[in-house]
Amino acid sequence: MLSLLTTLPPWLSTILVSAMPVLEIRGSLPIALEVFGMPFWQAYALGVAGNMASAIVLVFVLRIVAGFVSRHSSLGARFFLWWFTHTKARFQKSYDLYGALALFLFVAVPLPVTGVWTASVATVLFGIRPKAALPAMFFGVCVSGLIVGLIVGAVKWVV
Repeated sequence: MLSLLTTLPPWLSTILVSAMPVLEIRGSLPIALEVFGMPFWQAYALGVAGNMASAIVLVFVLRIVAGFVSRHSSLGARFFLWWFTHTKARFQKSYDLYGALALFLFVAVPLPVTGVWTASVATVLFGIRPKAALPAMFFGVCVSGLIVGLIVGAVKWVV
């Protein structure tokens, strides 16, 4: 995959990696900084842009897909009803307590499966308005990117 990314312009590769599930900004910054030799500000801006582009698309597409499948398939309707009910039962108390701050904190911690892809699913599951969810995710991505940048810089400094 890295060989494919090196055939594209570095700015495009950075945006694409940051839009990918699991990798997100956590993967795009180290690649942009170490493989492409980008300055931090450029890698950070492109990483945030790519990560948030995927969040915006996901928040709206997941709502449409869940609604369409629920309306046109009884099996789909049962699945989404079960999934929403099960997930809400497990996480509703945390969301009620922290609201959009929970999304921010969830995205801000740069660990696997704590990015905007998962937060977008949570947004749909909890019925959080995009107007509240997207800014929380944006600031979470910004903090996550700063943390990853500090880690990459520290590793580079030590090595």
